[in-house]
Amino acid sequence: MVEFDTGRMRGMANDHRTHADAIEALTPFAKDEVKLVRPKMEKSVFATRIEECLKAMDNVTDLHAKRMRSFADLTDAAAAVADQMDDDNAVTFGG
Repeated sequence: MVEFDTGRMRGMANDHRTHADAIEALTPFAKDEVKLVRPKMEKSVFATRIEECLKAMDNVTDLHAKRMRSFADLTDAAAAVADQMDDDNAVTFGG
C-alpha cells in the first residue's frame, strides 16, 4: 500500500505558487528602461538585440511561472484524490 502525506503535498504546492509569484513579480524585465532608451537609440542594432533578449527572457520566465503553477495545481489535485481514496477506503472497510 502506498501512503501519501497530503499535508506535505499541499505545502509543496503552496511553495511552488509562492515561487511563481516571485518570478512573475520580476517580469517584464527592464520594460521601463527599454521604453526610455529605445527612442534615443532607434538605429542601434545593439539596442535592438538587447530588447530582443529581454523579450525572450520575459517569455522564458512567463513559461516557467506557468509551469510552476500547473505543477502546484496538479499536486493539489493529487492530494485531494489521495484524501478521497482514504475516505472511500475507510467507508468500504467499515471504519
